[in-house]
Amino acid sequence: MTNRQKSVLAVVMVAWLGSAPAWADTTALPKVQTQGEASFVSGGIGDDELAAMHEARRDYNLQLLFAAKGSGEYLSSVAVLVKNAHGDTVLDTVADGPLLYAKLPRGQYQVSVRYQEQAQSRKVRLGGGATSLSFYW
Repeated sequence: MTNRQKSVLAVVMVAWLGSAPAWADTTALPKVQTQGEASFVSGGIGDDELAAMHEARRDYNLQLLFAAKGSGEYLSSVAVLVKNAHGDTVLDTVADGPLLYAKLPRGQYQVSVRYQEQAQSRKVRLGGGATSLSFYW
């Protein structure tokens, strides 16, 4: 390899490293919040934040997605209410983006969501792995 080829390769490598994937930027992840025993993060607006959310999902055992029927367009401002098996509220928030990830103790929960006055509800059992739920309006 000639010196010129090495120089070109070095320039290409620097440019490539400078365009590292957005998920490598942890500042793009929205702030983690807590309510009692629940910790959660919501967001996913914009490419950087969406990539950061996808990277962080492995740390949460409840993963919610909100989208429009047909188009699949992401939705935000979805009201989220999670109750445990005893009917106690463990999470009550409004999602800041199309994704909401929560870390909850093992157990059975009722997940209720509302978007533009249309509500949906599902029961879920959280164990050792992650559970993903998608809601469409």
